[in-house]
Amino acid sequence: MSLEGQKGSDKNNRSGIVEATAFATALLGALDHGPVQAMEMPQGMSWEQGVGERMRGAVMKEPRENGAIYIRLPNGESYWPSSYKGEVIRDGDDSATVRILSISQAEIDYLSKYRGVTVEARCTIHTHPDAFKFTTVSGENYSPQFKPPSAPDVQKTGAEDSFRRMYNIMHIGVKDNLSAVADNRGLWYFKTSNKDTFDPASVKKWENVYGNFIGRSYFDRNFNFETEYQKLRQAYQEYLGADVRFVSYNDIGKEPPCAGVDYKKASMEPNYDMKINQPAAPLEKKGLKMVARPAGQTQPDV
Repeated sequence: MSLEGQKGSDKNNRSGIVEATAFATALLGALDHGPVQAMEMPQGMSWEQGVGERMRGAVMKEPRENGAIYIRLPNGESYWPSSYKGEVIRDGDDSATVRILSISQAEIDYLSKYRGVTVEARCTIHTHPDAFKFTTVSGENYSPQFKPPSAPDVQKTGAEDSFRRMYNIMHIGVKDNLSAVADNRGLWYFKTSNKDTFDPASVKKWENVYGNFIGRSYFDRNFNFETEYQKLRQAYQEYLGADVRFVSYNDIGKEPPCAGVDYKKASMEPNYDMKINQPAAPLEKKGLKMVARPAGQTQPDV
């Protein structure tokens, strides 16, 4: 619902709802990192099917988080060796949660025939189900379309590399160890924080941006995804030392499997403005400012 064109208490209430998306304590509490349920990934299922059908289906139908692991080998072979289950660890004051991801026997069995090989990518994905309800300060419950990685998701714990011990025993390397969250709209790749601990003040600032993104994406009909998405990425980078990249389900098949945060789509479109051995454009004066005008440009600077 757009905030524009509303009057009186209704407008104030909706405005308060959007502002209340900084209510990150209640909001993040809705992302219950309880035990992750196992999910079946049939042998031979492609990356696109696994994400677009199984992971997306689990988001919409399962009340708890589901998780799975995907492996891509140098010869182009790929496989979903297993789903995984998680365990919650809370600190002394019961304020933090950590997911423990352990390598499964199915993954060991699958990789045992590839001793000495370096895996191109190992991708660990878990869901943020549609069943997760967020509560506004007015007491309204809703399930937003976007549920990006939470602070516990991106926090460095050491668990994200726990699989390497078994890999080392099998003399198997990993080029890219990647993580992602699946929500209602697509896949959020995320890069774990480079910080051992989070500063509470920085987390609070991140929560405000995170909450505003989620709330506005649901309540504001004029929500501009690209603008708010860039603000969200900046908040992960600046306040948590992490990073995220979103890919919609419609675009999953348009890039390599398990592409990760740093993937950039290559442009195949010709650049007709490029000229070989073109001399540098002369500098021309514009008041007290020197402006470098590209060759052939006649449009004045604004």
